[in-house]
Amino acid sequence: MRRAWSVILAVLTVVAVALAQDSTYRLQPEDVIRIQIYNEQQVNAILPIGKDGNISAPFVGIVRAEGKTTTELEADLVQEYVRKLRLRDPRISVTIERYRTIRATVGGFVNRPGVYEMRHSDTLLTLLNNGGGPVVDGRADLRRAVLRRANSREVIPVDLFAMLIRGDTSQNYTIQDGDELTVPE
Repeated sequence: MRRAWSVILAVLTVVAVALAQDSTYRLQPEDVIRIQIYNEQQVNAILPIGKDGNISAPFVGIVRAEGKTTTELEADLVQEYVRKLRLRDPRISVTIERYRTIRATVGGFVNRPGVYEMRHSDTLLTLLNNGGGPVVDGRADLRRAVLRRANSREVIPVDLFAMLIRGDTSQNYTIQDGDELTVPE
């Protein structure tokens, strides 16, 4: 009976963690994932996704992980474990242990301009807060701030006045790696 409760608790924990994660997040190099196979503890592992986008899954070798959701990677691993280890109907769970570090820059008329480490779900207001907020001497033009997306020519005008004073968070974009927020004079 005690063993049954332990198994139920373990399954509920895995389900809760899986449901809490963003199911649309696409895995990226330097993310760290946990692979668990029910009743196959020797296969369970915590693995980093390499810079090449691959993982080295226990007993099956190299598997492409970059660009996939955890659900898509689970499906790929099921196929590999059935094919290579001849497991019958393996129940595989892939969860994210740690997201890769995202770096973004805030500059211009802010109190602490610089490059900051961000989490994958952080927003523009978090970046602005990391930079100490806009300079309060009245020289910062909050209505003409811009967000430059890395690796593209995309420049997004941002009305920080509407966000900070009116509470309009419609422009509170999720930060991507390499983004740059500039608050002009």
